[in-house]
Amino acid sequence: MARNKTGRLFEVEPTPRKKREWRMHVVDAGDCGGLVWPQADCVFECRRCGQQSEWIRVANKAEAMRGIPCQKCNSQSDVGV
Repeated sequence: MARNKTGRLFEVEPTPRKKREWRMHVVDAGDCGGLVWPQADCVFECRRCGQQSEWIRVANKAEAMRGIPCQKCNSQSDVGV
């Protein structure tokens, strides 16, 4: 099978990449007093700008570890930097 002039096998345009999303990570967590398991209350902090959130209830440990988007860093014009 012959390749075209660009060196690609097929003439398919690559899908554009999503812009980088800066996320806040857990700095403190609690278990809601054991009343609503497996939910947790967490405080998040951005490692880039230092912004800290209030206590936020998340559904589970995986969601907390994933983090939440930083409103301050993602609203700036230099998101891709």
